Amino acid sequence: MTLSPKDRSARGRQANATATPAYRVLADELRDFIARNAHALPIDLPTEAELVEKHGVSRQTVRRAYQELVVDGLVERVKGRGTRAIAAGRYFRSTGSIEDLLALSMHSELEVVQGLREVSDPLNARRLALEFDSVSQMLVLRRQDGEAFSVHRISLPPSIAVHLRPSDIAPNGRRRRMAGTVLAIVEQRAGITMDTVRQEIVAVGAPADVAALIGIAPGTPVLQVERTFYERANQRPVQHTTSWFDSTKYVYRIHLRRGGR
Repeated sequence: MTLSPKDRSARGRQANATATPAYRVLADELRDFIARNAHALPIDLPTEAELVEKHGVSRQTVRRAYQELVVDGLVERVKGRGTRAIAAGRYFRSTGSIEDLLALSMHSELEVVQGLREVSDPLNARRLALEFDSVSQMLVLRRQDGEAFSVHRISLPPSIAVHLRPSDIAPNGRRRRMAGTVLAIVEQRAGITMDTVRQEIVAVGAPADVAALIGIAPGTPVLQVERTFYERANQRPVQHTTSWFDSTKYVYRIHLRRGGR
């Protein structure tokens, strides 16, 4: 296995910028390598000693990185036989902060399916604490290695959406790829910072329009995630996102630890 210098450099910059633990940086790099070589699986992966020497990290860092991939179901470790990549095709992402959500753009592609437009949506208007039923809304698709795995309906107060430029979001009805996340664009254009997210996760049957976009049958079980983002300055809700994830291609995982540690 040869890990590209470009990938190592990018991962290093990411770690420095967001204080990402070294084991997670290494795990992400290994995960990317496995995805790029899905056609050749199963394949042998470097030993702990080889990764320690190549990346200048501790053996414990390497072990924790491999353990992440074992939990993901991407890797098996058998005493006397070494470490092998055994599976790919599911999108794994550990999310524990808003920075992790912003980093989503580094690992997947966003495609605008329906550009920003104003609609009547009483439910999301209430979620955004709006006086009237109108919200600004768009629909986007996420892909990993060209394969769709999630759909996201993003709702914004019209007073926030007005700050977005036409070049930021595709016109209604035109599909286009865009860099970054809508969350990051909203923060930049509206001059706000979001520091609180309320989230609800439930299993549902895929709506027909969502199913068509990610290539599954309507009613297939999907993971539905509701997230409301709040502005730091006054804790007002400034974005609500309803997301649907194909459970065969996506795993959601969080890290929990005992308080005070």
